[in-house]
Amino acid sequence: MRAVGLLILILAVTAGVYAQVAGHDFIVVDDPQYVVFNPHVANGLSLASIGWAFTALDAFNWHPLTWISHMLDVELVGMDPGRQHLVNVAFHLASAALLFGALRRATGREIESLCVVALFALHPMHVESVAWISERKDVLSTLFWILASWAWVAYAERPGPLRYLSSLALFACGVLAKPMVVTFPFALLLLDVWPLGRAPVLRGGERVPGTSRAWLPTETWIRLGLEKVPFLVLSIGASLATLAAQQPGVEHTPEALPLGARIGNALVSYVVYLEKTLWPAGLAALYPHPGWIPPWKVTIAGAIVAAITVLALRAARARPYLLVGWLWFLGTLVPVIGIVQVGDQAMADRYVYVPHVGLFLAIVWGFADLARTRPIPVNVLAAGAGIVLFLLALRTSQQVALWESTETLYRQALEVTEDNYVAHSRLATVLLFDDRVEEAQSHLEEAVAIHPYDAESLTLLGNLASERGDDEEAVSFYERAAASGPWLFEAQLNMGIVLEVRGDARGALAYYRAAERLDPGHPAVQMRLGAVYEQRGAWKRALSHYRRALELEPSLEEAREALARVQPQASAQPPSGSR
Repeated sequence: MRAVGLLILILAVTAGVYAQVAGHDFIVVDDPQYVVFNPHVANGLSLASIGWAFTALDAFNWHPLTWISHMLDVELVGMDPGRQHLVNVAFHLASAALLFGALRRATGREIESLCVVALFALHPMHVESVAWISERKDVLSTLFWILASWAWVAYAERPGPLRYLSSLALFACGVLAKPMVVTFPFALLLLDVWPLGRAPVLRGGERVPGTSRAWLPTETWIRLGLEKVPFLVLSIGASLATLAAQQPGVEHTPEALPLGARIGNALVSYVVYLEKTLWPAGLAALYPHPGWIPPWKVTIAGAIVAAITVLALRAARARPYLLVGWLWFLGTLVPVIGIVQVGDQAMADRYVYVPHVGLFLAIVWGFADLARTRPIPVNVLAAGAGIVLFLLALRTSQQVALWESTETLYRQALEVTEDNYVAHSRLATVLLFDDRVEEAQSHLEEAVAIHPYDAESLTLLGNLASERGDDEEAVSFYERAAASGPWLFEAQLNMGIVLEVRGDARGALAYYRAAERLDPGHPAVQMRLGAVYEQRGAWKRALSHYRRALELEPSLEEAREALARVQPQASAQPPSGSR
């Protein structure tokens, strides 16, 4: 009962820390694409929207269950951002409670399990996953990860097809929520080693009687590996779907990062994640990729990672949790460590939401073992744990407050990072919404000064130049943006408009088609395609695009007028007339 009471206290403190999100707004990054301006989500749950969720590769991801959860939000709480934030908090609290149940069942240790749960629930680096509506995929997939782990613990205790299939089905749900969980089969192997003890040579730190081998016999590893094959098949399928979805977002700029730079950043990121775990200061919504990293920094980071790995291996017989926790941290970060670079970030706080569990296991069990070998009074240990959790809760509360709006979020990012052109650009977007044009322009110019190939900032600068009537400068910015951002819908669309105005219909059509590939569900590009085909006399093609635009936005009066104008011409056009 004492453990349950402490768990309720931890959950209550966590709920209190995150309660402020009820007054928070949508963030201009991803939230519009995921929720606000996404017609499939905004129209709520339906058979058509569910079908779209399973086929859509929008936002460079394939996560149908996450899309469906956003649709369900709209059905239940409408477009109120505060209530949608609270749904994220509810998932986070549920994951914390379930994590305690799974750990207690797997290890039989209540206090240590509670400490891991408290760190998971209250660590400031987890704020990004919880306080950002678009990171629903994090909290939802992690909930299924923990449920699948609990089912696996039950299977390990008493093997049977129902328990096995339960774990597999829950893992499949996690994959459908966020493909980052593809490392789950690897995590199951680690759990088999510790705490489940299915690797008997590591039981209690003692060797199996009658053998001097430090690791499992080969045949046992084969059995444990074959057991994970169905999980691995799901992981491979999800990985392929994700690679297909993310292909447009992989760096295509003239200075695309070479493999060496990506590996260097991965090593440095591992160490920075460790540093921020132990001392969570200077957290930011985005850490810009530095591009080139000094070799000495990469060497030191690699040495630190290697040293910790060697120490964990050497301690594996006596303290297997150290190796399991460390490998959990290293392995579950692999899909997002930046070897395949998508986006402008070097790292992100949200990426450690699941990997942190491994670190927390190693840290908590390590301190617990140390306390058992030292005459430290229980009251002192309890007071120390309480102080740590209080400080974490205070720091987390401060971090949650930053997510109140896009402006507060990215102003703080500019304070704690250097050369953050993305923060300049995103802050400028918010300032433009508030009609603070001069301040916005200065941030956009700063962004381009830092990163000359920043397609988003170049596009916005082109828009500002166009509004001033400086068409020549606008065209210059649009051309640079289109060349730098083949993955950016706005850059391709705007360049097409420029060429269409110049009378180059063929050139405009190429850019409009590129924009359509990036976002086929955007009514603006369907209207522009219809206009070009109408100019060329391809009435039936024009008609199909105008119809599509009206389907996407039924209130679009411009599309109705275009349909009325083109319909007679299309009806009179023979089949061979389309081109």
